[in-house]
Amino acid sequence: MNRFFVRSNEIISRSKYRDHVVAAALWLTIFLAYIQTIARTVGFIDSGELATVPYVLGIAHPTGYPLWTLVTHIFSHLPIANEEIVRLNIFCALVTSSAAVLLFYAMLLLFRSGVKTKDLYHSIIPASFSAIVLAFSQHSGTKRHRSKCTLFTFSY
Repeated sequence: MNRFFVRSNEIISRSKYRDHVVAAALWLTIFLAYIQTIARTVGFIDSGELATVPYVLGIAHPTGYPLWTLVTHIFSHLPIANEEIVRLNIFCALVTSSAAVLLFYAMLLLFRSGVKTKDLYHSIIPASFSAIVLAFSQHSGTKRHRSKCTLFTFSY
């Protein structure tokens, strides 16, 4: 009886380790892809406003986006890049890649609910695909470097 529980815990431990390795690889891949395609200037619509507001702690158009303003204010003062807009776009890349990894974990929970099998790859592949689709979808790709949408995606 005790051997069964030890063996079962080993399988669970290995699968959790594998999940974390896949999640880290997903995050790194998505983040590096975003860094390679990052916008180096201000984009269209309200990007200029949303790039200026965090730096001066102002108020953006209604609703004001207070969480976005406070978090990006802190991030915009880090000595990461020469220009503020690049620092904000790096923040968007961090948040969007983190949101994709959170979706990966949520999909793992969904795919594994009620499944009694030792082979867990049937859940890792669709969960990874879901995260990649979120990260590289047209909506995420057009918004990720210029607005507050990435923070909202992360908070869902």
